[in-house]
Amino acid sequence: MYLISFLKNLKKKSNWGIIVYMLLNSLLFLPFFQSGTNPRESLSFIFFCVLFYLISLAVMLSPIGEFILRLRTGSRPIKRRDLERKLKPLFDNVYQKAKIKDPTLPDNIKLFIHKSPIPNAFATGRKTVCVTQGLLDIPEDEIEAILAHEFGHLSHKDTDFLLAITVGNIFINIALWFIRLIWIILTIPLGFVLRMISENVGEKLHGVIMQFPVWAWTMFGMLFIKASSRQNEFAADRFAADLGYGSELASALDRVAGQCPDIGILKAMYSTHPDTDERIGRLQDLGAEYVAY
Repeated sequence: MYLISFLKNLKKKSNWGIIVYMLLNSLLFLPFFQSGTNPRESLSFIFFCVLFYLISLAVMLSPIGEFILRLRTGSRPIKRRDLERKLKPLFDNVYQKAKIKDPTLPDNIKLFIHKSPIPNAFATGRKTVCVTQGLLDIPEDEIEAILAHEFGHLSHKDTDFLLAITVGNIFINIALWFIRLIWIILTIPLGFVLRMISENVGEKLHGVIMQFPVWAWTMFGMLFIKASSRQNEFAADRFAADLGYGSELASALDRVAGQCPDIGILKAMYSTHPDTDERIGRLQDLGAEYVAY
């Protein structure tokens, strides 16, 4: 079962940040665990939460979850023949090389397109690689290099761990909603005082105070996700270099540097990437002959 394989892969050293993040998030539920009238009720609550989480994760790792992820990320099938003629040979060429390096890659990984004008690409789920409209404007060898990087993520199962975070965040949002509700109740007196001072300023300050716990917890968790994501990005870069795209990937990274996606989930993905110069430096250490200056 793929879920069992996924759980085994959690022990990868590069995933320590994600594991810590998930464990920290579980602390949000401690008040609910302790709210039972007896230990047996608390243990039952924990058991059903874990069971529901694993069932949700299994669904998201299935074709149903893949379809949901494609919708959520704005990944659309390529319908234009000119785009298909341009991209399919590049995709198939890289796919063939990636399968030789990692025969465990699925046989039916598909290519999709996103409307964003920012040159970028991403992998999601187990069988989805998506390129943005803006990526079509860069040289074809660099497109192949970026595709090789995304195949690296699929090979290393990085997208599965992001999926686990996505499913986990559903539960976290529920917990944070209750915490925020309690926080709102506790800050109602403060809100009245602030409005007495100045209604306009008071409403804004009260809003900031209510949002702060959620924002602070999210930012704290992102530190751990970034720690894992950095190592996963370097590993995917190495995968592309092993396929023979080290120089092309370095050139592509330089070309798209600073062009951060302005769309929700793509922006979140991009924000976890390490510094471009550091990535290029590591590619050069691996033998990339790219020189920009």
